[in-house]
Amino acid sequence: MGARHPLSDEHAALVRSVAKPLKLARGQLLQRAGEIPEHSSFVVQGLLRAYVLEEDGREHILRFAAEGWWLGDPEHAHTRTPTSTFFEAIEPSLVLRISHRDHERMMESIPGHAIAYARGLQRLAAARERWILGSMSGTAEQRYREFLGAYPTFAARVPQRMIASYLGVAPETLSRVRRQLADRPGRRA
Repeated sequence: MGARHPLSDEHAALVRSVAKPLKLARGQLLQRAGEIPEHSSFVVQGLLRAYVLEEDGREHILRFAAEGWWLGDPEHAHTRTPTSTFFEAIEPSLVLRISHRDHERMMESIPGHAIAYARGLQRLAAARERWILGSMSGTAEQRYREFLGAYPTFAARVPQRMIASYLGVAPETLSRVRRQLADRPGRRA
């Protein structure tokens, strides 16, 4: 959280006072749909996913969050309305949970944190826009290649069915794409 912007002793004390460590086992939920979000979480170790469920039980993965990333639902926290999003640990994880009120206090008190958080939100918005454009016009292969370019370590950490859900393709389609890429000289799958 302070690697790029070292914290003063006062700011470090503030972070320690508001950040609550939480260990998550693989498959454990950090947030359930239907809850009013109370916290943002900073991923110290591990990997989580954010997803929604259709009425028929199909899930759609919206994003992943690995070490150094924030995961939260500020819109529903701000409006005090129930979220439709689940947050789940894909692998054993350690997060720092910070109430939305305390997170706002951190952003007001720690200028480096506010800047870094704003930049992260900008990157998330840009990634969402690329994802939306790709899902509207890109082929399964193009979407997978974009995924590999944007998140090179995730392919080894995220189960294939979850990558397929994130890309909006059937797992069988992703298997076919991966085989085709692996069969090409000099390509990675």
